[in-house]
Amino acid sequence: MKKNLFSLAMATIFIASGMLTGCDTTSADKVNKAEENVKDAEENLKEAKEGKAAAVKKEATDAEWKVFKEDSDAKISKNNERIAEMKDKMKTSGKTMGKIYAGRIENIEKKNVELKTRLDNFDKEQTDWDSFKREFDHDMGEIGNAFKELGTDSSK
Repeated sequence: MKKNLFSLAMATIFIASGMLTGCDTTSADKVNKAEENVKDAEENLKEAKEGKAAAVKKEATDAEWKVFKEDSDAKISKNNERIAEMKDKMKTSGKTMGKIYAGRIENIEKKNVELKTRLDNFDKEQTDWDSFKREFDHDMGEIGNAFKELGTDSSK
């Protein structure tokens, strides 16, 4: 039994000494290696973000652009008609609509002209199509909401 304990103790000493001498890296080496790994990971992340941004930017196809432009032109024309009707209503009504009402109509008209200009100046090869379409539709919706507010605003 003493022989087995002695053998086990010797084996444990050899294994422990092998582990200690086998680890040539110091904590400073480990820190340096970790810093290098972090730098590599940051570079990879930056490259991935740049690649994703380039891949996400989508151009409009001719068919998409044609449908979108025709639809948007129709909405802008309808807005122009509604603006003209509102201005005419202001002139023909016996009561004064007020400066605030007139100012709101002018603001809607300015926004509508800005949308028409953005639509006409859109370069489908240089601008992100999805982003443009989303922002344009949002702004068109704001004009629709402004019309609704004018129609329901009975205090003015």
